[in-house]
Amino acid sequence: MNPTIFLIEDDPASARLLQMMLKNDAEIEVFEQAEDCLMRLEEGKPSVVLLDVGLPGIDGYALCEQLKQRPDTADIPVIFISGHVEMEARIRAYELGAHDFIVKPFDVTEVRSKISRLLDSLRERAGFNTRLEESDLLTTLILSNLDEYAVVLKYLRDLNSCTSPQEMAQMTHTMLRGFGLSGAVQLRLPDSTLNTSADGEATPIVASILNHVRLMNRIFEFKKRGVYNFERITMIVDNMPVDDPERCGRLRDHLAIAIETADARLAGLLAASANSRADHNVNEILQLLGTATEEFSLRQRTAQEAGREVMRELTEEMHGTFAHLGMNQLQEDSILDLIEQKTQKLILIYDATAATQATLQKLQAQMNSMRQTLKG
Repeated sequence: MNPTIFLIEDDPASARLLQMMLKNDAEIEVFEQAEDCLMRLEEGKPSVVLLDVGLPGIDGYALCEQLKQRPDTADIPVIFISGHVEMEARIRAYELGAHDFIVKPFDVTEVRSKISRLLDSLRERAGFNTRLEESDLLTTLILSNLDEYAVVLKYLRDLNSCTSPQEMAQMTHTMLRGFGLSGAVQLRLPDSTLNTSADGEATPIVASILNHVRLMNRIFEFKKRGVYNFERITMIVDNMPVDDPERCGRLRDHLAIAIETADARLAGLLAASANSRADHNVNEILQLLGTATEEFSLRQRTAQEAGREVMRELTEEMHGTFAHLGMNQLQEDSILDLIEQKTQKLILIYDATAATQATLQKLQAQMNSMRQTLKG
């Protein structure tokens, strides 16, 4: 069965353009007013809602709020398409639970790509939710007997065995579920940024909010949300129990300790990864040095043997030449001795095998020492 997209857009040109570009990916139903969309929801639910902000009657924000308040539509992804470019507009859409915020005029290819990825994600999530429910049931049974301190201690203990940023993100969401909370986590790596939510990769609008709040205060709250910023990690908690100040304060302290420890652990993981890469590079250099030493020694021995062979041939030719020159034995021996001496000096000049090997071996020893330092 094809997915269905509800498009609420009062601009006919924009509606036609979106309808044409998405018709191969899903069934498109177009509404000019929010009221018409709400009536249609009584008959069936869409997979995705594309929503303009400026609508006659009920505007886009109000419609999104109604959708997120209804149990039967709360999980439907809502994507705003608007001419508003201010961060305040994005934050309001984020607070209402929107999936993404696309600014007009939009790039057709980009929008279609986003919708296609979202539909693929929804199909994957259908299977993932089943597994998540089973996992949450088991987690609930285990954590039901643990108090808040036990949740923190379990998280800190698990961090010691964590081997990757992805695993750390999963552990952090498990900790939040242990507190009855949910939110989003950003891990900043040397070559990428990992944005996650409770059910996997964070939506684009959540990622944009994470990028926004990471530049703000270390720990702060707005409405029911709590933000925890450290050097490599930012976490947003969506449902802090602000109506229970005492519990909210305890959780704030627990989460601050947990995320600060996770930040330090992430630094250790990144350092270990860098050392591992450096050790790999050192091993490659050592192998190259060993090969170069062997090849150089072989070339030197070959050159020496060739030089001695040339010397032997020269000596034989000189003996034949002496017979025609009428030299006596003393003169011949004197010339041959001189040639021998000069040839040996020439061979010694070019015989750098021992010195070169010593230099390369010293370099190998230094590289080995560097590798041991990295491992230590």
